[in-house]
Amino acid sequence: MQVAGLKERMCALMDVPIENREEKEVIDDILKEMWKFNNTYSIGNYELGTNERLPIWYVMDEFGSRIQHSDMPSFKMAPFMYGPQNLAFSIIWPVRDLEKGEEVTRDYVPNIQHPVRRKALLLPWIPCDFTDISYEQPEPDPSFFSAHRIEEDTGPGLTDVPPLPTDRKLKVCLDYPQSPELTDSRFVMVETGEEADILWTRHSFKEYCSLYGGGTYKYINQFPSEQCLTVKDLLPIVCRRAGSGKFDPETLEGSPKWLPVSFNLNTEMDKFVSYFQHREEKGLDNVWILKPWNLSNSADITVSNDINQIVRFSESGPKIACKYISDTVTIYREDIKSDVKVDFRFLVFMASKNPLKLWVYKPFSVRRGHKQYELTDFDDFLRHLTYVGLYEYNVYRPGMYTEQFIEPFEAENPGFKWETIEAEIHKMFLEVFQAATSKDPPAGLDIFPSLGPFLWY
Repeated sequence: MQVAGLKERMCALMDVPIENREEKEVIDDILKEMWKFNNTYSIGNYELGTNERLPIWYVMDEFGSRIQHSDMPSFKMAPFMYGPQNLAFSIIWPVRDLEKGEEVTRDYVPNIQHPVRRKALLLPWIPCDFTDISYEQPEPDPSFFSAHRIEEDTGPGLTDVPPLPTDRKLKVCLDYPQSPELTDSRFVMVETGEEADILWTRHSFKEYCSLYGGGTYKYINQFPSEQCLTVKDLLPIVCRRAGSGKFDPETLEGSPKWLPVSFNLNTEMDKFVSYFQHREEKGLDNVWILKPWNLSNSADITVSNDINQIVRFSESGPKIACKYISDTVTIYREDIKSDVKVDFRFLVFMASKNPLKLWVYKPFSVRRGHKQYELTDFDDFLRHLTYVGLYEYNVYRPGMYTEQFIEPFEAENPGFKWETIEAEIHKMFLEVFQAATSKDPPAGLDIFPSLGPFLWY
């Protein structure tokens, strides 16, 4: 579309009235209606990195946007990237013989044959009542935890391994861009994993059999099947084991109470729509945060209360929809004179599965929002996210630490002692790991040789 008169052309395309209305009201209507017209593609791959893999949303010209949906379409349509000019086009082609004057139609949700999922994905164009569908979430079969994942090479005898040597310093290889200095005299840093006794890596590790060799064993800072905790689509399933599995019939809150209600939009779209519509019927707030489970660093995260937008966002890659914590605790930021959102980063160390041994690093860091928190402007990341690629916004990202947070927090929230809240947080950590170790792999963490008392006294 040409830039000149864009607002007027968008209003005409989307049947949004424009006369005698405030500009913000018109823009809000356009942003709501555009999810009936938006399309998406992504040209990146894993090697290109997170930013290059982000989806691109676009609106076709008037002709393309006027092509209607049909379950028996006469044409197919696909985006086409023309490399020499770095331009994208939409190309269409007939899928059957047509009579002169026959209407050009396409399927808005091609390749989706499941009838209930099709109805859910067609909601932006064809409203449908899903409230007769159960939104209960039974745990999927264990095979779900390993489906479409890289297979782990665990090998035999994971518990029957040689102990760490005690007659010399332990050789440690830290796989981090800026490795911290080792201050404990029991350890010495080495450059490669081949010469190390202990591998401490930030990458997901799968080749556990490679740790064996020549009567020795290399320890590593991971457990087999730990994707059940570290991957966003599996984590809610595991955490639900710590609760009753039921929803409160009045508030529709889930269980356990510390877990926001979460749905996998790839596998539970019908349940999500049903739950959304039940909340709507009860007049409950319906703000959700959508997270891709295959990206990180807040990439492609969206906050929305628009069911059409949420449904359409599932087209741009696998998404988890988590109930947004609308009544969040805030803390005052003196530098911007505003009450902002906060979240916490704790370090939890697991030493063994059976018996379960956990340590929590008592100091924690606090991440803060960058604008006054309000339940508005959901596309304003500086208001709603505490961690985002803010350097793109030229915003400094100052953090807080334990001693900087507790005193002002207690001053702003009289009657609440941090030590009580901290105890609840630690209890939550315990319940999460109890849930993760309650089932055998791949649905739970595998037994694995720990570094034992050597590291933890």
